[in-house]
Amino acid sequence: MIFEYKIPKLNNKQGIMVIKKKKKLICSFYKFKELEKLNLLKNNLFEICKKNNISGTIILANEGINGTVSGTKKSVNELQGFIEKKIEKKVYYKINYSEKDPFLRLKIKIKPEIVRLGVKNVNVSNKTGEFIDPINWNNFIEREDVLLIDTRNTYESDIGYFKNSVFPNTKSFSEFPEWIKKNKKQIKKKKLLCTVQVALGVKKQVLI
Repeated sequence: MIFEYKIPKLNNKQGIMVIKKKKKLICSFYKFKELEKLNLLKNNLFEICKKNNISGTIILANEGINGTVSGTKKSVNELQGFIEKKIEKKVYYKINYSEKDPFLRLKIKIKPEIVRLGVKNVNVSNKTGEFIDPINWNNFIEREDVLLIDTRNTYESDIGYFKNSVFPNTKSFSEFPEWIKKNKKQIKKKKLLCTVQVALGVKKQVLI
């Protein structure tokens, strides 16, 4: 069975605070969900973002949506409202702040995947693993039947990684399926855990 660490969803009260010095709000989000009419969705998102002076990048695919944008608290709330109305209410948001806009322009792209792995016929909505609440995390990873796989790439792991974890040493997400194939014997007898939140859904499908 495959487990993932559950990061609580940030709502407006938790994630969007009034900060006087840092006026720009940076919002990262993703949702794995089967989407249709991508061109229409792209046009609607573009209108919402342009109307509210939102910049950044949004990726759309049949498997879902993934993006990082910046704007004011009010403008990002407008975008969140649209996403939760037209796509899904349960969307993962990560909020940061900046004194300046980190993005030069708005880009909305339609791609084969929102997280590039090169794995065909992935349907995260139909197949997933169990969630581990933060309060149970430390005890869970100490269990003998758990193999902790830190799926961050080599660049990210230079910044930090989980102690006693297995490190695939991949340069990008697309290398992870091949690593799984080569290490099936090592992971077969264990319960598995992926640690990169945005790619978890697809990686669980590779592992299950």
